[in-house]
Amino acid sequence: MRLSISLILLTVLAVGCSPAPSPAANQSKVTVPGSHSAALTLPGIDVLVARNLDLLRGQRVGLLTNRTGCLVDGRRTIDVLWHAPEVELVRLFSPEHGLETLLEGRVGDAADGLTDLPVRSLYGQHRRPRPEDLADLDLLVFDVQDVGVRFYTYTTTLFYLLGACSEMEQESPGSAPSVLVLDRPNPLACYGPRGPLSDPGRRSFICPADLPLMHGLTVGELARWRVAQEELAVELRVVPMENWDPNSQWSDTGLPWRAPSPNLRTPTSALLYPMLGMLEATNLSVGRGTHEPFMRVGAPWLDGRALCLRLRDRTLPGLATVPLEFIPSSGPFEGELCSGVQFEVLDRAALRQVQSGFVLLQELIELGGDEYDWHRTDERLAHAVTLQAVWDLRERGTVPDEGAWHANLDQWRESLGPYLLYPRNW
Repeated sequence: MRLSISLILLTVLAVGCSPAPSPAANQSKVTVPGSHSAALTLPGIDVLVARNLDLLRGQRVGLLTNRTGCLVDGRRTIDVLWHAPEVELVRLFSPEHGLETLLEGRVGDAADGLTDLPVRSLYGQHRRPRPEDLADLDLLVFDVQDVGVRFYTYTTTLFYLLGACSEMEQESPGSAPSVLVLDRPNPLACYGPRGPLSDPGRRSFICPADLPLMHGLTVGELARWRVAQEELAVELRVVPMENWDPNSQWSDTGLPWRAPSPNLRTPTSALLYPMLGMLEATNLSVGRGTHEPFMRVGAPWLDGRALCLRLRDRTLPGLATVPLEFIPSSGPFEGELCSGVQFEVLDRAALRQVQSGFVLLQELIELGGDEYDWHRTDERLAHAVTLQAVWDLRERGTVPDEGAWHANLDQWRESLGPYLLYPRNW
């Protein structure tokens, strides 16, 4: 019988296999932050394959994944499980953007082109697995690359998956599949938790829990935190990475960047996503429909040259700006000429994405006046005190200071100890 509530970190192998190195031991293989790793980072799927898929043998398996679910040699997690002789891969699940991470908007159910396995979309008619999708499974595997930002929806899909299994187990003990998370790097982990925690009760698909705007955790750590915080009745295992330093940049992992969504095409765009994504709900183009999304902003009502000059007089750590004009082929202002600025990352370690986002917001409010509908920033911030500080920008002439949410961030960091899989120096 399955345990009703169990939180298990996989740190030793099954009988007959050699012990797996602990997360702490793995750090000895990694050089100091900012330099190249001495060893290639191995995501959870590679670690599991090295163990001959010991946790999957004899199981009827569902797999929630997309194109980012690959081994370091490029093989899809789907294909590895499909061809494993002692694993029965029953069906696939996909998050927002579909299995190939190419789609925008609602995604329908489909079939995988190589295996012909059914793919249940969790960003279409249903956003949670249904009981009938889970009833014939022993195990649900999660292998998706996240980007470490609260409003990036793969976190929500992970939480919904855990919740659906818990609800099923509570209604009928022993009926729900257990969950196995194959861990992957958080490309923003080196910055630690930053930005305001969302207000209690502000729940939506882009705000699934009381998390900082940049939470600093891997998907495996998030899953452990969620199960404990919500007291979920789900049996959870996490396969940690090997050779990953949370203080490093993506380039230090040695892993290729496989775009987790259509508009996060490079590691650099992921670095700027917290800064520009927080403004995306406003009447502003963030470069969707151009060749460099989330590295620029613009609008027909904006004077890009004036914005660039104003930003050059401000402090944007690690960033430079240049004026430009562009015509998006999709998204806001599709087909219209937009004036704006392009951001260039000069020093990745120096970036302060949330603070720089508020500097940008202040200048946009000053330049845009009544034409700029900045109030929808609230959808991504989900923090009333910070929104009030934004409202006060015109009178105070300053941006919201990190001190406004510093105490909550300290509490958040201190609470994370039991759920961390990799040492931090926050």
